[in-house]
Amino acid sequence: MFLLFIALFLLLRVLTGGGDPEGAEKNAFDRTRNDAARFTAALEASPYQPPFTEAQVKEVLAASSRENGGGGTLRGMVTTPRSTTMEVSFTGIYERGNAILGTEEAAVHRCFTVTLSLRDATVRSLVTPHAAGYACGGPGE
Repeated sequence: MFLLFIALFLLLRVLTGGGDPEGAEKNAFDRTRNDAARFTAALEASPYQPPFTEAQVKEVLAASSRENGGGGTLRGMVTTPRSTTMEVSFTGIYERGNAILGTEEAAVHRCFTVTLSLRDATVRSLVTPHAAGYACGGPGE
């Protein structure tokens, strides 16, 4: 009887993909924060200074995404003479269980507002993560 229970448990685990789907999704969601931090650090370390142009931001974002697999997308930006505020989305990929197919890739998207400003010849940054479900559109939208 005990062996039958274990066999049924293993079969059920294989059919549902096993693992912790909520945990995998949360980990992917949390990894987007690391992607945003790496992008911000790369922008700070770039030869550019605020206010940034859209081309400069996209160049650094593409390089940062290539190096880290973060899949970042610029959604909008606003500049002032000494600062740039942008909304950037990052994608986290994870595997989730599927009762018929085993596992499949899924994605979470998270938006961040990133502000870089020039004060006393020093670039300062502020990264604000938005909650799941926030509609990423751009600063001021």
